[in-house]
Amino acid sequence: MSIKDKTDDLQALLEMEKSFWMSAGDQGFYRKNMAPEGKVIMSMGVLDKEGVVASMSDAEPQESFDIHNPAGRSLRRRGCAHLQRYRPA
Repeated sequence: MSIKDKTDDLQALLEMEKSFWMSAGDQGFYRKNMAPEGKVIMSMGVLDKEGVVASMSDAEPQESFDIHNPAGRSLRRRGCAHLQRYRPA
């Protein structure tokens, strides 16, 4: 994989991440767009898809935010997974 491919993949992941932030509070969006086996690390711990969907019941969309120093890694053991690390502003 070339550096350009890795950059394009990271940009695609960041756009997807932004759509999740802007859709906070929309349980239907999370139910439709999050992978069935997905996990999210949040301040309250590691949540599976249903835990994330439930946590969105009273969340507010984040219309303004910055992601500084994003980094992405492709983790391939079984299937495909992605790890993102960043610090929201």
